[in-house]
Amino acid sequence: MKKLVYTGSGVALVTPMHKDGSINYEKFGELIEFQISHGTDAIIACATTGESPVLNHEEHCKALEYVIQKVNKRVPVIASTGSNDTAYAVQLSQEAERMGADALLSVTPYYNKTSQAGLVRHYTYIADRVNLPIIVYNVFGTLQTSKSECGQRGQRGHFFGGQDDRSLRGRFLCLFRQR
Repeated sequence: MKKLVYTGSGVALVTPMHKDGSINYEKFGELIEFQISHGTDAIIACATTGESPVLNHEEHCKALEYVIQKVNKRVPVIASTGSNDTAYAVQLSQEAERMGADALLSVTPYYNKTSQAGLVRHYTYIADRVNLPIIVYNVFGTLQTSKSECGQRGQRGHFFGGQDDRSLRGRFLCLFRQR
Protein backbone atom coordinates (compact mmCIF):
# COMPACT_ATOMS: atom_id res chain seq x y z
CA MET A 1 0.00 0.00 0.00
CA LYS A 2 1.24 3.51 -0.79
CA LYS A 3 1.66 5.98 2.04
CA LEU A 4 -1.42 8.01 2.93
CA VAL A 5 -2.03 11.18 0.95
CA TYR A 6 -2.38 13.11 4.18
CA THR A 7 -3.57 12.94 7.75
CA GLY A 8 -5.01 15.84 9.68
CA SER A 9 -7.04 18.71 8.32
CA GLY A 10 -7.62 19.55 4.67
CA VAL A 11 -8.97 22.98 3.79
CA ALA A 12 -11.44 23.45 0.95
CA LEU A 13 -10.49 26.85 -0.40
CA VAL A 14 -12.92 29.38 -1.79
CA THR A 15 -12.06 30.65 -5.25
CA PRO A 16 -11.91 34.44 -4.90
CA MET A 17 -13.44 36.37 -7.77
CA HIS A 18 -13.16 39.87 -9.17
CA LYS A 19 -16.34 41.90 -9.57
CA ASP A 20 -16.43 40.90 -13.25
CA GLY A 21 -16.58 37.19 -12.27
CA SER A 22 -13.00 36.32 -13.22
CA ILE A 23 -10.76 34.49 -10.74
CA ASN A 24 -8.68 36.75 -8.51
CA TYR A 25 -5.39 34.87 -8.58
CA GLU A 26 -3.62 37.37 -6.33
CA LYS A 27 -6.13 36.73 -3.52
CA PHE A 28 -6.15 33.01 -4.36
CA GLY A 29 -2.40 32.92 -3.80
CA GLU A 30 -2.76 34.78 -0.49
CA LEU A 31 -5.34 32.23 0.72
CA ILE A 32 -3.05 29.34 -0.22
CA GLU A 33 -0.06 30.89 1.55
CA PHE A 34 -2.14 31.68 4.63
CA GLN A 35 -3.37 28.09 4.91
CA ILE A 36 0.07 26.56 4.41
CA SER A 37 1.77 28.97 6.82
CA HIS A 38 -0.85 28.16 9.47
CA GLY A 39 -0.31 24.41 9.26
CA THR A 40 -3.05 22.98 7.08
CA ASP A 41 -2.27 19.40 6.06
CA ALA A 42 -3.82 19.52 2.58
CA ILE A 43 -5.42 21.98 0.17
CA ILE A 44 -8.70 21.04 -1.52
CA ALA A 45 -9.17 22.97 -4.75
CA CYS A 46 -12.30 23.67 -6.78
CA ALA A 47 -14.74 21.89 -4.51
CA THR A 48 -18.27 23.23 -4.11
CA THR A 49 -16.87 25.66 -1.51
CA GLY A 50 -14.54 26.80 -4.29
CA GLU A 51 -17.36 27.70 -6.66
CA SER A 52 -16.89 24.67 -8.94
CA PRO A 53 -20.54 24.72 -10.08
CA VAL A 54 -20.05 28.17 -11.62
CA LEU A 55 -16.57 27.67 -13.10
CA ASN A 56 -16.49 26.74 -16.77
CA HIS A 57 -14.12 23.99 -17.89
CA GLU A 58 -11.26 26.34 -18.73
CA GLU A 59 -11.58 28.24 -15.43
CA HIS A 60 -11.79 24.99 -13.44
CA CYS A 61 -8.62 23.61 -15.05
CA LYS A 62 -6.75 26.91 -14.81
CA ALA A 63 -7.66 27.22 -11.10
CA LEU A 64 -6.54 23.64 -10.39
CA GLU A 65 -3.28 24.20 -12.24
CA TYR A 66 -2.67 27.45 -10.35
CA VAL A 67 -3.21 25.80 -6.97
CA ILE A 68 -1.01 22.81 -7.81
CA GLN A 69 1.81 25.06 -9.01
CA LYS A 70 1.47 27.54 -6.14
CA VAL A 71 1.45 24.80 -3.49
CA ASN A 72 4.45 23.20 -5.19
CA LYS A 73 4.32 19.93 -3.19
CA ARG A 74 4.51 21.70 0.21
CA VAL A 75 1.26 19.95 1.15
CA PRO A 76 -0.93 17.57 -0.86
CA VAL A 77 -3.44 19.09 -3.27
CA ILE A 78 -6.77 17.32 -3.57
CA ALA A 79 -8.50 18.33 -6.79
CA SER A 80 -12.27 18.32 -6.83
CA THR A 81 -13.25 16.74 -10.15
CA GLY A 82 -16.72 15.34 -9.52
CA SER A 83 -19.61 15.87 -11.88
CA ASN A 84 -23.09 14.62 -12.67
CA ASP A 85 -21.62 13.52 -15.99
CA THR A 86 -19.38 10.50 -15.45
CA ALA A 87 -17.42 11.07 -18.67
CA TYR A 88 -16.76 14.70 -17.70
CA ALA A 89 -15.67 13.63 -14.21
CA VAL A 90 -13.17 11.28 -15.87
CA GLN A 91 -11.93 14.08 -18.15
CA LEU A 92 -11.42 16.48 -15.21
CA SER A 93 -9.81 13.74 -13.12
CA GLN A 94 -7.35 12.85 -15.87
CA GLU A 95 -6.47 16.51 -16.37
CA ALA A 96 -5.92 16.98 -12.62
CA GLU A 97 -3.71 13.90 -12.58
CA ARG A 98 -1.61 15.26 -15.49
CA MET A 99 -1.27 18.59 -13.64
CA GLY A 100 0.16 16.86 -10.59
CA ALA A 101 -2.74 16.63 -8.11
CA ASP A 102 -2.10 14.24 -5.23
CA ALA A 103 -5.68 12.96 -4.92
CA LEU A 104 -9.21 13.62 -6.14
CA LEU A 105 -12.42 14.62 -4.41
CA SER A 106 -15.46 13.33 -6.27
CA VAL A 107 -18.94 14.48 -5.33
CA THR A 108 -21.89 12.13 -5.68
CA PRO A 109 -23.95 13.10 -8.73
CA TYR A 110 -26.35 15.63 -7.24
CA TYR A 111 -29.02 15.87 -9.92
CA ASN A 112 -28.90 12.45 -11.52
CA LYS A 113 -30.17 10.27 -8.72
CA THR A 114 -29.28 6.66 -9.25
CA SER A 115 -29.24 3.39 -7.38
CA GLN A 116 -26.38 2.27 -5.12
CA ALA A 117 -25.23 0.00 -7.95
CA GLY A 118 -25.25 3.00 -10.29
CA LEU A 119 -23.11 4.98 -7.86
CA VAL A 120 -20.64 2.11 -7.65
CA ARG A 121 -20.43 2.02 -11.45
CA HIS A 122 -19.99 5.82 -11.58
CA TYR A 123 -17.12 5.85 -9.10
CA THR A 124 -15.51 2.66 -10.37
CA TYR A 125 -15.58 3.99 -13.94
CA ILE A 126 -13.69 7.09 -12.79
CA ALA A 127 -11.26 5.18 -10.59
CA ASP A 128 -10.42 2.70 -13.35
CA ARG A 129 -9.27 5.58 -15.55
CA VAL A 130 -6.95 7.44 -13.17
CA ASN A 131 -4.10 6.43 -10.88
CA LEU A 132 -4.92 8.77 -8.02
CA PRO A 133 -6.71 7.97 -4.78
CA ILE A 134 -10.24 9.33 -4.52
CA ILE A 135 -12.26 10.78 -1.65
CA VAL A 136 -15.98 10.10 -2.16
CA TYR A 137 -18.01 13.16 -1.17
CA ASN A 138 -21.62 12.53 -0.10
CA VAL A 139 -23.79 15.61 -0.50
CA PHE A 140 -26.79 15.80 1.81
CA GLY A 141 -30.03 15.35 -0.09
CA THR A 142 -28.56 13.12 -2.78
CA LEU A 143 -28.52 9.35 -2.81
CA GLN A 144 -25.96 8.56 -0.17
CA THR A 145 -23.12 6.14 -0.72
CA SER A 146 -23.55 3.43 1.89
CA LYS A 147 -20.77 2.12 4.13
CA SER A 148 -21.04 -1.30 2.51
CA GLU A 149 -20.61 0.24 -0.95
CA CYS A 150 -17.63 2.22 0.35
CA GLY A 151 -16.16 -1.01 1.64
CA GLN A 152 -16.59 -2.73 -1.73
CA ARG A 153 -14.77 0.08 -3.49
CA GLY A 154 -12.11 0.23 -0.80
CA GLN A 155 -11.35 -3.45 -1.22
CA ARG A 156 -10.59 -2.77 -4.88
CA GLY A 157 -8.01 -0.23 -3.74
CA HIS A 158 -9.47 2.84 -5.47
CA PHE A 159 -10.65 4.95 -2.57
CA PHE A 160 -9.06 6.18 0.59
CA GLY A 161 -11.74 8.28 2.23
CA GLY A 162 -15.27 9.54 2.28
CA GLN A 163 -16.68 12.88 3.32
CA ASP A 164 -20.25 13.35 4.46
CA ASP A 165 -21.61 16.90 4.61
CA ARG A 166 -24.44 16.05 7.02
CA SER A 167 -22.43 17.39 9.94
CA LEU A 168 -20.74 20.74 10.26
CA ARG A 169 -17.27 19.21 10.23
CA GLY A 170 -17.79 16.74 7.39
CA ARG A 171 -17.52 13.31 9.01
CA PHE A 172 -15.34 10.73 7.36
CA LEU A 173 -17.40 7.61 6.78
CA CYS A 174 -14.82 5.04 5.95
CA LEU A 175 -11.15 4.72 5.19
CA PHE A 176 -9.82 2.79 2.26
CA ARG A 177 -6.62 1.42 0.95
CA GLN A 178 -4.92 3.26 -1.86
CA ARG A 179 -3.83 1.66 -5.10
